[in-house]
Amino acid sequence: AAIAGWTETDHELEDRAIDDAWRYLMELGAVAPALQIIRSDLVRPRFFVVDHGSSGIAVVPKTIDTPAKRFSVLHELGHALINLQSNYEWPRAIDEAGASYVARLMETPDLIPGRWYSALAAAARARRTQIARVLDTVERTIQEPTDPPFAKPPWALWHDPGAQAAYVRAEAIATEVWTRLGPPREGLRIAEDLAMLAIVLDTEIAL
Repeated sequence: AAIAGWTETDHELEDRAIDDAWRYLMELGAVAPALQIIRSDLVRPRFFVVDHGSSGIAVVPKTIDTPAKRFSVLHELGHALINLQSNYEWPRAIDEAGASYVARLMETPDLIPGRWYSALAAAARARRTQIARVLDTVERTIQEPTDPPFAKPPWALWHDPGAQAAYVRAEAIATEVWTRLGPPREGLRIAEDLAMLAIVLDTEIAL
């Protein structure tokens, strides 16, 4: 079921909140300020790499007045951080894990400058992860494209095949990093931390 209040207006972020949040992440991760932020309500929030380890563009909502929109902004800032901190093109699961890791800052009050916190954020994350697991299972078990398990495939499947498996993997990696290392800290090397914990997690599962 949908999380009541997640997409409903609670308060509007100040215009400076995104810049403050990005500055906070840059200072922790020693990232150069090469992120252009475009505010628009006409497109879905996205981050675009212009040059790995050098520059990128984040498109975020013009009006940020719901928990869901605050999540979307932090999620894209997470993509920006992991891609601008390194010139390596990370696997999708690691990239998404970085976005999830940063977005979790809104689950605890006072972890990041500004009014980002929402008491609904953890439940919304659990719901997203469960939906991804279900869709991933569906995608893995379809034998014939002409015989789908439903009349109209969910947007997430036909738009981006294979993405759900990456999302499930990403949440597991992000949870492992947050559990072992805690929230972002000074000297954060998010990409390396995520990749290393992914290897450790794979090893432990294999054992």
